[in-house]
This record gives sequence, C-alpha cells and structure tokens, in this order.
Amino acid sequence: MGQLAHAVSELNQKWVETKEHWNDEAGREFEQLHLAPIPGRMQMLVASAQALAATAGKAGRELSDGNDEMYERGSE
Repeated sequence: MGQLAHAVSELNQKWVETKEHWNDEAGREFEQLHLAPIPGRMQMLVASAQALAATAGKAGRELSDGNDEMYERGSE
C-alpha cells in the first residue's frame, strides 16, 4: 500500500504542475472524471485490504489450531 500511496501523492503533485498549463474546461473535466474519484477509491481499497488481511489471519489461525488438534488426536 505504501507504494500506491506514494504513486498517488506523486500523481497529485504532477497534476498541480500540469494545471498551471492546462486550465481549461477539458482539464477540469479530466480532473473530475479521472482524478477526483481516486481518494475515495483508495479508501475503499485500504478498507478491503484490511478486511482481507483480517480474514486471512483468522483462516491461518483456524488452520493452525486444527493442525494442533489433529496432532494431539494422533498421539492418543
């Protein structure tokens, strides 16, 4: 996620520079259609990645616990 956040930050910086030379209706439309949605999409991406990580962690713990139980039963 760090690389993606860095890329978005760099994109924003480059856009600020670009707007100094491209400040017409087409530029504003480009910004609204393509750049304005990025922060909201980034927030959704981060939330989804966190949920996925939590689910994967839970699955890993459950699988690990299941293996422990399997070994315990095998030694009886």
